[in-house]
Amino acid sequence: MNQQPTEVVCPSCRQPNRAYPGHAIQCQRCGTHVAAVQPAPQASIKVGGISLPMGAAAARSPIKLIGIVVLAAVLGIGGFLLKSKLKTKKGTLTYASLGVDASRPLADDLYRAVEKDARKWKSDAMFWALNFHAVRMDGTVDLGSPAVVEYVSPDNSASSSKKTRSDSIRKYSANDQGLTFTGWGWNEPVKDLRPHATPKCTIKQLLAKLSAEGVVKTPTVRVMFDPKFADFYAWTLYIDGAPKPLSFSWEDCSPIK
Repeated sequence: MNQQPTEVVCPSCRQPNRAYPGHAIQCQRCGTHVAAVQPAPQASIKVGGISLPMGAAAARSPIKLIGIVVLAAVLGIGGFLLKSKLKTKKGTLTYASLGVDASRPLADDLYRAVEKDARKWKSDAMFWALNFHAVRMDGTVDLGSPAVVEYVSPDNSASSSKKTRSDSIRKYSANDQGLTFTGWGWNEPVKDLRPHATPKCTIKQLLAKLSAEGVVKTPTVRVMFDPKFADFYAWTLYIDGAPKPLSFSWEDCSPIK
């Protein structure tokens, strides 16, 4: 936008001078340095977090002002919709819908909370495995690190059809917005899958015990359960300083050696 010169009075001799905003001058009469005049702030309107500039003519004209307000409203609505889409991706289970604390979800709540959605996917779906890379000593999951829960369909797993087996496992990945899911399967039929026992030793109870005993001295630990790599029901912990992963019984939190 073209700037128009404005009148500036010399502070020494009071001689009026013409100057462009933002440009210092010397007084035409006495030669005194006259500081630059700052341009007047441009009128604007803000709707939906978007600032739209308004020229002087638009600010004075009711018709142009109405047009700008309408445009701002459209952009504001568009911006709101865009932000909404960015907040929650399609196919994401929000923590609110699962009844789980979005800021510090409990590990025990997180893997159980997706059961309802898993049953919508397959009516026979059951909890299969979990891998939380960072669980705090209070039993909550740090969502800044990978956190995965798996549910499995025994019927699909046992199918002789490769296409059916390709959708045997639903893997949920947690992030700060919620949980997204993907489908996985087996190369060969896997039969006789049965529901796991219910842990009497929860992740929260186990970490509280290990923290009190001084076994864990770090802010977080990795907690894992995967029946493909276990001969018993136990939580497997990866603890800094330990020469190998440590396993603790689901029955009573005792170490398994």
